Amino acid sequence: VPLVMNWPNGITSPGRTYDEIVSHVDIGPTLLALTGASALPTRPVDGVSLVPVFNGSSAAVRQDLFAEIGYARAVRTKDRKYIAVRYTPTIYDQIASGFRWQEYSASGPTSGTVPRPYYLNNSGLGGGVGSSNPTYFDDDQLYNLSTDPNEDSNLFGQEPATAYDLKKRL
Repeated sequence: VPLVMNWPNGITSPGRTYDEIVSHVDIGPTLLALTGASALPTRPVDGVSLVPVFNGSSAAVRQDLFAEIGYARAVRTKDRKYIAVRYTPTIYDQIASGFRWQEYSASGPTSGTVPRPYYLNNSGLGGGVGSSNPTYFDDDQLYNLSTDPNEDSNLFGQEPATAYDLKKRL
C-alpha cells in the first residue's frame, strides 16, 4: 500500500516520490531515531529507520519485505513476490481425499465449493481474492511485479533461480 508522510520542517526533501520498498513496521524505528531513542529497545525491533529518506536519500532502506496471513507466507522484493501456502497435515489429508470447502465471494457464501481452504478464517476476504486470482490456491507462487502487478501469472516453475533465492530468504 502507498505510504504518504508529511512533516513540515522535518522532511528536508518534501514533495518527492520514493520508489523503494517501505513498510508500516518502519514507522516505529523511524520515530525512535527521530526522537534520539533508537538505543532504547532492549531487543531488535522489526523495521528500519526512514530518516535517510526524509533527508533526501533515494537509496533502498531494505531489499525485501516479509508478510504472512493465515496459511500463506511471502517475501517481496522491488520486482518479485514469492508466496508459500502451507496447510497443516490434516488439511493436506483432506485435500488428498477430495474434500471440498465452501466457496465464498466478497459478499458471502456461494453455492459452490473450492479445492482448498482459503488462507484465513475470514472466508469472505479469501473468497474475494480467490475468485479474482487464478493462482490463489497454488502452493508456491512467484510473480514478476514489474510486468504483472495484478499477480495473474505464476512464474514459479519458469524462474527456478529466482524462486530458489526468494524461498531461501523466506
